[in-house]
Amino acid sequence: MKTLVIIDMQNDFLSHGALEVKGSERIIPLINQLIPLFDHVVASQDWHPKNHVSFAKTHGKKSGDSIFLRGRWRPLWKDHCIQSSKGAKITESLHQEKIEFVAYKGTDKKWDSYSAFFDDGGESTHLFEFLKKHNLFDLYFVGVATEYCVKFSVLDALSLGFSVFVIRDAIAALHAGEEEKKSLDEMKKRGAKLIESKDLFSRRS
Repeated sequence: MKTLVIIDMQNDFLSHGALEVKGSERIIPLINQLIPLFDHVVASQDWHPKNHVSFAKTHGKKSGDSIFLRGRWRPLWKDHCIQSSKGAKITESLHQEKIEFVAYKGTDKKWDSYSAFFDDGGESTHLFEFLKKHNLFDLYFVGVATEYCVKFSVLDALSLGFSVFVIRDAIAALHAGEEEKKSLDEMKKRGAKLIESKDLFSRRS
């Protein structure tokens, strides 16, 4: 059974949001068209407390700065997707009726979390447990942003033994260009299959 994994389609990542991903609104109609093709649908949602470790203001810095934390350099962001805020909500433009499970990411202010499976401290979002319980091992990823939450979710899914597909025209990057290409190449090298939505629609016809 095929499962669609919708990554972070939240207001703060859309136009006029706190952390806009260009192209994010463009993919919403396509994701809505894809949803009926799948047996199961799950989603992830950034769900940060105030003063989260990933926020520049928490460290008295500016968005775009980096800090060296727990052994590596980490980018800092504008405050975004604060728990229960309008910006943290999944956009109403997305058809949500079929979503069976939502993985809440970055809920501990001490740990960042790009992956829909685990935060940087190793705490599970319980997405893996849900998928395993229901024997859902063929995952198709859509959403934002390609080089961050999509990529790290895909890499974790591969390491957990899932069969992974990335629907190339149903994702959007924060930084289009070389960084986006490197992320796609990394996912492919690690075992993800990069496909287009037309590949799925053609199978249905």
